[in-house]
Formats: sequence, structure tokens, C-alpha cells
Amino acid sequence: MARIATETSPIVMPDVDACVDEIIRRVGKTVVIGLALGLGKPVQLVNALYARAQQDPGFKLRILTALSLEKPEGATALEKAFLDPFIERVFGDTPSLEYAADLRRNRLPANVEVCEFFFKPGSFMGNAHAQQHYISSNYTHAARDVFAQGCNVAAALVTKRGTSEGLR
Repeated sequence: MARIATETSPIVMPDVDACVDEIIRRVGKTVVIGLALGLGKPVQLVNALYARAQQDPGFKLRILTALSLEKPEGATALEKAFLDPFIERVFGDTPSLEYAADLRRNRLPANVEVCEFFFKPGSFMGNAHAQQHYISSNYTHAARDVFAQGCNVAAALVTKRGTSEGLR
């Protein structure tokens, strides 16, 4: 349920596509989004932004983040038997980050950049995009460095709940 808001007050959106439309209305068709480190990324929103970029070459998406965690995949039946219960317990029904899978496979569209700081050593060997867009930073400077890269949208996973005082 959407509510009337000023340009600076929060808005509760009915779905992620409406949120993507509102982001574009506010910042234009060049979105530089800063995402939470590791867990805490709004996966559905990020996937909707990425899908929009895949559909519209005129929409430029730059993702600034760290540790785009992917669900591990077992290569053999034994590995899958071990990993499946772990994946279910840790990830549950959380969707996968679509950009992360495409980045790993070197399949990002030309209008999408993924700039990460912190990834597992050796995890992107042979991946020119990941290596060339790596941001060398440390935890104390991460926010500063993200905004120095032109971040115009900051996003993190949050939840809402009804209280006796209203929606929080």
C-alpha cells in the first residue's frame, strides 16, 4: 500500500517494480546503487533493477557492494547431499542475486557494471570485469568510497511491522 510522501520521506511501495519506477523517477535512468555488505541486500529490488537494465539498454545500472553471496552449488551427488540441507537452512527461500550469477559467467549486459570491494581471494580469476571494477577499500572507508563512486541510491534489506503507534 503506497502512501503520499515528500521527496525525502520514506514510501511503502506495493511491489518492487513500482519501487524501480520510483527510483528512476527520482534519479533518472542512471542508477548507481550502493548495497549492504554481504547479507542484508534487498535481493528482490536488486533483481528487479537488474532485470530492467537487461530489458532497456538505455538504463544504466552500476552496483557498488561487497561480498555478493551466492548459494553454493555441489558438483557431485555427494556434495549436493551435503550442501542441500545447509543451503535450505541458511538461505531458505531467499532468491539468488541474478547479477552475481551473470558476473561469474561473464554475461553482464554492456549497460551494467558491478563494482565490488572484498571478495574471496581467487574467486574471480580470469574474470576481467570483476578484476577491473574492483574497489580497493577497507571497512572504515567503505561508505566514503561508495559515495565517491557516485552512489545515488543506497539500499539495504529492512522489514516493516504494524505497532500500536502505526507502521514501523
